Amino acid sequence: MHFFIFQAGNFNNWDPAQLKMSKTDEAWEIPVFINEGTHFYKFVVDGQWITDPGNKSWRYDTDGNQNSILEIGESHIFYLNGFKDAKTVTLVGTFNNWRDNELLMNKTPAGWELKYVLPDKMHQYKYKVDGNWITDPGNPYKSGSGDYINSVLVLKPNHSFQSQYIIWMLKKFA
Repeated sequence: MHFFIFQAGNFNNWDPAQLKMSKTDEAWEIPVFINEGTHFYKFVVDGQWITDPGNKSWRYDTDGNQNSILEIGESHIFYLNGFKDAKTVTLVGTFNNWRDNELLMNKTPAGWELKYVLPDKMHQYKYKVDGNWITDPGNPYKSGSGDYINSVLVLKPNHSFQSQYIIWMLKKFA
């Protein structure tokens, strides 16, 4: 029997024909380089999308699709306090190409949370609460302007800008 098996995930824009796997004595495989972060994936076997039977880590997206998860690096927990009456809250940002159906948050007694592995760098993000996009009310750091303001998260920053002069100027002209 001859199979065509491909690897597809958020690391290759879910392309079902890009990463063709090869048969070895033990399994089907393809070597890849994947950056730190949380990656969702499936196998495509003769056109059928399946989760990884050898990986017990998976998560549903908001469309009801079950995806296998590969996490490389340290976890960060996103918290959104409040919004207890919300039906659906998703985390959306630069780290998942702003796909608003992928990162379904978990309801807690205090609000919503999601454990997610991100690489050490600067990320922009928002929450989507029952269809409405909001910045993180618990995070004072923002980027952008107008309708395009995002919350900013920096993991392991390597520099911090400071200016006493700006404080002096603001006091002088206030």
